[in-house]
Amino acid sequence: MKQAVILHGTGNNPNEFWQPWLAQSLQHRGFAVLHPELPKNTTPNRQVYNDFLFDQDWDFTENVLFGHSSGATTVFNFLMDDRCPHIKAAVLIASFTELSPGIIDASWYESGQFDHLFSPNGFDWEFIRSKCDAFYFVHGSDDPYCSIDVARQICSELNGKFIVIDGGGHLGGSSDLTELPSMLKLLEFDAVV
Repeated sequence: MKQAVILHGTGNNPNEFWQPWLAQSLQHRGFAVLHPELPKNTTPNRQVYNDFLFDQDWDFTENVLFGHSSGATTVFNFLMDDRCPHIKAAVLIASFTELSPGIIDASWYESGQFDHLFSPNGFDWEFIRSKCDAFYFVHGSDDPYCSIDVARQICSELNGKFIVIDGGGHLGGSSDLTELPSMLKLLEFDAVV
């Protein structure tokens, strides 16, 4: 059976934005979907998240992993974990791997909130690339928190494909997007879903 995992962002849950639509779309295509609420997600923690995910009764082998915002960073952390098997594809939506001025200046940001999200030794892009067949980046043209230029740079490191959602913002609550059809069309074209 085809399998997918959807990981939400900071302070969110699986029932927000376009994520329920994505889960249903994947299920209609024959996927089993793991779409958990990540623990203590107002302060994302790579070790807590990885342990939580590996404690699920789920075989991650050859899955398609979707991550939004800090959920995208979680996908990178997950792939760097030695327990992680090879996966089919990673879809990184509004991704970031460092604090940007847009995050630090945000009204919701609290100092230290992301202290345990990022790998202390940085991200090993070569190792991450070896764990996954294909990478897709989806980014709003006007994301106020996560730099599109940084996302493009990471995409280049991973030999990925990049999709820009014009006027999509952070592709979260303020964008009012309840679907991401252009993302799904590309994934269908590439026979990922």
